Amino acid sequence: MNLPTKSLLRVLRKSPKILPVLSCALAMAWIANVSRQRSAFSPLTATLADVSRLLEDGSLTSVDLVNAYTGQIKKHNKNGARLNAVISLVPEHIVLENARKSDQERATGKARSRLHGIPFLIKDNMWTDRSFGLPVTLGALAFENTFAKQNAYIVQKLLDAGMILLGTANLSELANAKSSQVRGGWSTLGGQTQSPYVVGGIDPTDTSLGHSTPAGSSSGSAVAVAAGMAPVAIASECDGSIIMPADRASIFSIRLSPTPVLTSGLLRYNRLGDSVGWMVKSAEDAALMLNVALSNKDYTNYLDQSFKGLRIGVLDPMKWQPGTAIVRPNEDYNKQFVSEFNTTLSKLESAGAIIHRDIDLRRWTEEDDDMFRALSYNDYGAGFVTFTEGLIEPPVRSIPELIDFNKKHADQTMPRDNPGQGKLEKTVANMNSLSTEQCEEYRRTILNHTRDLGINAAMKKYNIDVIMGAPTGRSATIYDAGGYPVGTLPLGYANSNGRAFGLSFVVPLGREDLLARVMGAWEKLLNPRKPPSRL
Repeated sequence: MNLPTKSLLRVLRKSPKILPVLSCALAMAWIANVSRQRSAFSPLTATLADVSRLLEDGSLTSVDLVNAYTGQIKKHNKNGARLNAVISLVPEHIVLENARKSDQERATGKARSRLHGIPFLIKDNMWTDRSFGLPVTLGALAFENTFAKQNAYIVQKLLDAGMILLGTANLSELANAKSSQVRGGWSTLGGQTQSPYVVGGIDPTDTSLGHSTPAGSSSGSAVAVAAGMAPVAIASECDGSIIMPADRASIFSIRLSPTPVLTSGLLRYNRLGDSVGWMVKSAEDAALMLNVALSNKDYTNYLDQSFKGLRIGVLDPMKWQPGTAIVRPNEDYNKQFVSEFNTTLSKLESAGAIIHRDIDLRRWTEEDDDMFRALSYNDYGAGFVTFTEGLIEPPVRSIPELIDFNKKHADQTMPRDNPGQGKLEKTVANMNSLSTEQCEEYRRTILNHTRDLGINAAMKKYNIDVIMGAPTGRSATIYDAGGYPVGTLPLGYANSNGRAFGLSFVVPLGREDLLARVMGAWEKLLNPRKPPSRL
């Protein structure tokens, strides 16, 4: 008991009649404090952890949060900055009723986790139970009014933690499994997702994942979090689909190691690479989400560790650049990135990290690409059918049926600036080309190349804990095909057009604690993240 409290008790014993006056004064002070907290709350800057604390101390309610985030969506999704980050929202009467129930549970001491009562978005390629009134569309016109029979596993995990489903985020249509001519973040139903950082929006002459784009395929999830439309958004990744959009949105992200359970209810493209993860604004947010998703330890315990003694292997960003057809080279941007990258490495060394620069990592070869592509055709053809089996009376149930639908509605589904459905057509042509034995052989070979001869070999050779580099190029493919946990870290903003950029890092299998440690140390040492100034 502190001294002011002791003194107050002595006064009350001597003069009990002042208790009603004192109670009134304390109540007024509490109300004034809550009002200050509420007026200071901004969905643009508040982190998931901030929101959790505001709910816990009574400064905000879940109803307040739902209204704040839906307000931000209404302000900048189809209006204002026109970010096109969100496709659908849970109907207002349903989401507000869920928020009121959350508030009642909290008031009666029944909060189910630290994230109880907090809204979240999901990428629109996951099942959501029909009771939410939320279509499951994949961004495709064919599924515009289609609902699912149940929730995807990761969605249910968040609901079980007491969180509130707010809506679905835009994406590269069919999670970028429709056409190589479709620009990152575009879908028929959601339109073109725009970066909240890039001045002037997308350059119409830019490449599919060029510097003016938000990248993809989890574009809407990343942009929505950066723009304050939700404190967290769930996403999926097969080949850089989380880490690239997170890089462009100046946020923290995590992509988990895939398991059949974790990816249940997700449109699958490749069984080796597909997994789920999330976009958030802080290291603590990322750790809180690990707690909910994995439920095996408290990952916030690793946030206070530093870089001291951490062994980091670094991939030279200029040797691991993406193909020029995907991201058009920009010399000014490259110079700025390399300069800030090297400056950051020096800061990490000064903080006690042991840095191994320009490590050697086995490259992703044409042989790997051929095997991975063949597996994708096989898995996507079957995975699409499995996904539609979880929908209620879908208008199409297979990729051939979807191709025919798109042809009949080509003016909407294949516009001039986002044409074609080549990936779908190639899938149909090749999805039965491998035997079961060949599929297993290819998977074993790719895992051997990415793990035994790749990440594991490099970590052993250099005696390192993590590998760090730019979140572009084929390093992402290696991480994903190998099934490793991956994170992103915000770093800076391009002088050329304002686009955000950062770093990605991969940790050994089963070492998600290192994701939390690196993010926590990064944020304490550098804290480089800034909200979009134009919002």
